Amino acid sequence: RGEDGKIYGIPQLSPTGGPVSSIAVRKDLLNAQGIALPTTPDELYAALVKLKAAYPDMIPLTTSDQCDLPSILSAFSGYQSWLEQDGKYLPIQLRDSYRDYIAFVRKLYEEGLLDAEFPANDSATRLSKFTSGKAVMTFFGSWEGPGFYSALETAVPGAQVAYLPFLKDAKGVA
Repeated sequence: RGEDGKIYGIPQLSPTGGPVSSIAVRKDLLNAQGIALPTTPDELYAALVKLKAAYPDMIPLTTSDQCDLPSILSAFSGYQSWLEQDGKYLPIQLRDSYRDYIAFVRKLYEEGLLDAEFPANDSATRLSKFTSGKAVMTFFGSWEGPGFYSALETAVPGAQVAYLPFLKDAKGVA
């Protein structure tokens, strides 16, 4: 807040023209199973269950200890650091809807759809699991691009990558 009591912010554009972070997906594996890119949490859950059954030696979704999953979070709380709730600005983690996000991620973890080692993964480990062909999906930041694609192509020739859109909530809003 400024001294005048007003809240100010400086908007910024993403260097990629899109989201700065998302979830990278092995599109070739989704295609092989007839799965469209998920657009809701329910579709993502169903896709991960199907992928786990089809590729039991692969991790359906990996991330690291420092990564929220913005593509998923968008369906629960939006992906803004601070949002208005009941006339007050709250950090996203204190919003009521954030609990639903945590419950969804917990469900993924408990059902073996989220990497059991994610709390111990650092960024390099998370990326390595994906680019070596051990994981179907991973958190991806636009800053990670240069070595990401070449590492995947070397390990898994012909692999295709797509990016999860921000998932929509029950009202169709991301």
